[in-house]
Amino acid sequence: MAKIDSSLFSSDSKINADAIFEAYGDCPDCGGKLKIRYANKSAFLGCISYPNCHYKKSLTDTAITTVKVMVDTPCPQCDKTLAIKKGRYGLFIGCVDFPSCEFLTSIKQQTDTHVNCPQCHTGHLLEKTNKFGKKFYSCDTYPSCKFVLNDKPVACTCPDCHSPIMIEYSVTQFSCVKPTCNGVINRENKPSS
Repeated sequence: MAKIDSSLFSSDSKINADAIFEAYGDCPDCGGKLKIRYANKSAFLGCISYPNCHYKKSLTDTAITTVKVMVDTPCPQCDKTLAIKKGRYGLFIGCVDFPSCEFLTSIKQQTDTHVNCPQCHTGHLLEKTNKFGKKFYSCDTYPSCKFVLNDKPVACTCPDCHSPIMIEYSVTQFSCVKPTCNGVINRENKPSS
């Protein structure tokens, strides 16, 4: 993430205006002065002649940078090389020919739970990690199937509603995946599948 110049947020408006002009110049659309504006708890640069000029610029760097090119690894979509890149949500692997080829994959390992997806019936549920490090389970056919669970799925049929999967509710019990069902099985009584 880019560092923000602290002189931009000075309480002295003359120093503030001079620092903004030195760092960013005048508005590229209308030539007016730029000013720090606030919306939704974030700061951005905006033209002082708003609403006549709608120029705005983010103060944070959201650019995607290439960390390392993986020379001997071809892209599965276009056969050019892949690279490790850094974006706003962390590291990922992408094609070097990025806007032409939009191949992306995560660096984090996704493990297959070998449990069939109950929504699309074609995919398997994968264990994934979100950007905060919390585990979740989603269908491997995403984005065509958007089935997601927060608890670990188990290939076990619910005794009440006959749902094909249950979740690990506790160390000793499995609970039905459907919120309207109250089906529970003790771990010792789990039928073998």
